[in-house]
Amino acid sequence: MAKRVPPAEPPPKTKTQPESLRVPYFDGPDVVTGLRVVGTGIEFTLPREQRSFSLGSFPDNDVALPPGYLSRKHCVLERHSGVLRVIDKGSTNGTIFDIRREETFDLRPGNTFVAGPFEFLAVNDEMRRASPVLAGILGPEGDPSAPSSFEPSNKSETSPSAMMMLATSGRPVLIIAEPGCDQARLARVLHEMSLVRARPPVILGPLPSDRARQREILDAASRSSLLVTIDDDSEVIDAAFASSAFSSSFRIRVIATTPSLERARSVLSAEHVDKMGIVKLPALAFRTTLPALLDHALAERGAMVRFSQLTAGNQSALQGFGWPRNLDDLRFFAERIDLLSRTSLRSAAKTLGYKAHSTLSEWLAKVGLTLPLVADDAAGER
Repeated sequence: MAKRVPPAEPPPKTKTQPESLRVPYFDGPDVVTGLRVVGTGIEFTLPREQRSFSLGSFPDNDVALPPGYLSRKHCVLERHSGVLRVIDKGSTNGTIFDIRREETFDLRPGNTFVAGPFEFLAVNDEMRRASPVLAGILGPEGDPSAPSSFEPSNKSETSPSAMMMLATSGRPVLIIAEPGCDQARLARVLHEMSLVRARPPVILGPLPSDRARQREILDAASRSSLLVTIDDDSEVIDAAFASSAFSSSFRIRVIATTPSLERARSVLSAEHVDKMGIVKLPALAFRTTLPALLDHALAERGAMVRFSQLTAGNQSALQGFGWPRNLDDLRFFAERIDLLSRTSLRSAAKTLGYKAHSTLSEWLAKVGLTLPLVADDAAGER
């Protein structure tokens, strides 16, 4: 008699993963559309419709750089299933990815690799759109007086390229800055470049004591960013809420701004703060990029005048000013410099809404600026 075989048990049904446990992601193709040369103002466009690109020292390469340490055709970059695959073409000095010499590797936005003396950053459309905003907050990357130079001159931790890498890292971020340094704007830009950009960020206001309402905030920020502003009046954030926000359970990217590291530790606790990526924005008075930042502010309002066109005395006055309100002061100055460079004192005062032009004269004297603002030869060019 044949042995009866028991019926096979049905395979276990796959459970739907809870919303709070799903990994952060961008719901769509995250395509590399450019290569930045880190530490310079150089960026190469990689059109979406083009499938392959060559990189090397020969002029006919899609990404052509000065000869010296690069082979004529150093490597090629090919589009494969949403990634940009880099294939070394037997280069003399090799192509470095993740600290190792590699023959083939895949790039996604935010990844970097090294070929010869150059470090390249893969960027997407969101990063490219954010680039001018980052330059206006952080200053330019590279020497603005030599825009075609491939010589890295600003590979700092607060350069636009560094912020793009940080945005895609997924790490919680703490931005330390004085008031007026556009830290809240930087926090939003970091979210807009991140892999959780598909969902709007949640701005944390006064934290309710009710646990159910705290849970609602955590659920809303799941797979997104939680933007936290810490100032001198901020209360200590509930320990259980902070632990949940920084845990892997809710998949929340915390981006906080603070006037000091000590203040952040007192509000969020040192346990959480010490795990965050730190971004320190120096006060404007201590930045060497003041001329470029002022030019950026002038360009944003459509002004034709630039820092280099001002008289030597006015340039010195701006360089020596204390800038107590940082970038807020810079935009305030840009508006007045724009008006005074193309119209009379009386007309500028009227446009600004002053009842008497003497008010504008007093401001000029207070900050050390003199009329005419623009040098004679520069005025002729304009």
